[in-house]
Amino acid sequence: MWKAPPLSSLPEIDRAKYDEWLEERKQNQTRWGHQVVGYPVLYYMFQDTYDAFFEDSRQADWEALDNLLARPWWSRTWVVQEVWHSANALLQCGGTTLKWKTVEKAMCYQEGWDDMGCLVKKTSRWQLWDTLKRRYGLAVHISQKRLLGSKLSDLLWNMWDREATDPRDKVFAVLGLVGEEYAEPLPCIDYSKPMGRIYRETAASVIRGEKSLDILLAASGAGSGEDELPSWVPDWRREANDERPALFINGSRMRILVYFSGSTDVVLLHGHGYSASGDMEPSVRFDEELNVLHARGFLFDVVAHVTSVEEGVAASHIVEAARSTLMPSVEAHPGLRGVTNDDLKVILRAGGFADPSTLRPEDQVIENIMRRRSFFVTTSGRLGIGPSDTRQGDDIAILAGCNFPMVLRPGDSSHHIVVGEAYGKYSPGLEWFPIVVD
Repeated sequence: MWKAPPLSSLPEIDRAKYDEWLEERKQNQTRWGHQVVGYPVLYYMFQDTYDAFFEDSRQADWEALDNLLARPWWSRTWVVQEVWHSANALLQCGGTTLKWKTVEKAMCYQEGWDDMGCLVKKTSRWQLWDTLKRRYGLAVHISQKRLLGSKLSDLLWNMWDREATDPRDKVFAVLGLVGEEYAEPLPCIDYSKPMGRIYRETAASVIRGEKSLDILLAASGAGSGEDELPSWVPDWRREANDERPALFINGSRMRILVYFSGSTDVVLLHGHGYSASGDMEPSVRFDEELNVLHARGFLFDVVAHVTSVEEGVAASHIVEAARSTLMPSVEAHPGLRGVTNDDLKVILRAGGFADPSTLRPEDQVIENIMRRRSFFVTTSGRLGIGPSDTRQGDDIAILAGCNFPMVLRPGDSSHHIVVGEAYGKYSPGLEWFPIVVD
């Protein structure tokens, strides 16, 4: 377990900011979360040593490993439970066997895929990098066992990219991995129920048991309507995850923790570093069929202008598009005239950390964050980013128990439809009132 270094060992930094980071870490540990992230610190320490592994001369070695990890076994949902509950597992391919502990050691450094992508750009593997990131991500996840004994929501998030012949198994296969302290209440394994019912019961169980609405970050969202899933209920099938943007992570909050840890193995970011609703617990109820969620919160703004980002667009074009979206609001909000491109970049990277002296340049962070996202300006002159499906007239809401602002689309009879999570700033002290989501 990582321990805070003594203050005497710290470099010249803002000690008050350090204390703030430590307090945030304590809070995140109590919340847990759906992400475990880190930096390949050993790579940075021995950069010259590792550079040779990313040359085309090692292409045949990488291809052999790429092909091994391409086998369907790695992507199946049920195999996670089989491996994690095994004391002495063996990996067998054809007539060759390998101790699973050796696999764990081999995969422990494969963490910073976005960073490593900068190195792979100079090799012939770059054309397959999106596929390889997913492939190696699945192998890292199953080999590290970090979430064994976690909350149900953590496990569902991290199993999302796996395959299951029966979509109900995306829930049933992880129930045996939930920690004892989180075991009540859990959904019952009942194959007589349809997928839609299982997913609705699971979402309601997570909200009630974990006393959090962060499951809305995985919500099916506007326009889903398939398999009888309301917009607030996540669709845990892998193909549903393919069209989602990457989750927000406040990298700047964890930077100092990573720096002093010395290894990605001991830096675990619990939660995501954001807390839009503070320590408010959700106040919710459901209709009998679990189709409608009644929550408490406030609608504090409305989207006035919005622009979506096309796939593969460079960061410079994303900033230009944001600037163009901003301009129609300048007359109504003169203060927006002072918004610089640097100000826009902070929004476009969701406040995350970027450092040009490492393998994580700002342009790369912006391009990753803004994939399948939109930049918007509200009627009150606030700047933010949300899902690519965000439209003019959508409401921006803060829900008690949800750590992100949410984009909600007004529906019929004062109901709303979940569009997705947003990043931005809001004014506290507004009046709370019921919000109905279906």
